[in-house]
Amino acid sequence: DILLYSLPVHCGLLLPKSSINSSKMMYTRVSKKMNAVTQTKYQSHCGSKRHSPDIYRMMEELIKEHCIKGEIVDDDPLLSLEMSTAVFSAFHDNWKVMERPGYSTENFRDALALFAVILNESRPSMSQDQIETVVSLLESIEACVCGYGLEERSQ
Repeated sequence: DILLYSLPVHCGLLLPKSSINSSKMMYTRVSKKMNAVTQTKYQSHCGSKRHSPDIYRMMEELIKEHCIKGEIVDDDPLLSLEMSTAVFSAFHDNWKVMERPGYSTENFRDALALFAVILNESRPSMSQDQIETVVSLLESIEACVCGYGLEERSQ
């Protein structure tokens, strides 16, 4: 599988090295956090309940800090899309290591809401292939999280 962040072309142009590193960094940080489930702090009964909330919080913070607050979504919506897609790609690619994904899921839904903002901003510039890639990713994530309450907002 080709990881979404690894493609060095953005709208037919070579991306600046910093943007590739940003997407790669975001992918790597989420992957490492998900695979940290083997760390001692997550091995106790209570510790294992903190693993998934820590991941969801990181996802939300990465998208908020690097894409929304950094105003990349306004300046270069497709770059913002690439960076936020890397976060969700890492989540999907490492889903198999999640042990208790149903705890404290509000941050996951908040990360999805931020992703929706980025999608709305980048939609006019997206190619059909980019749209299909994002839709496929979101459908795959939906299949993973179905049944854990991640997709539903609390009343």
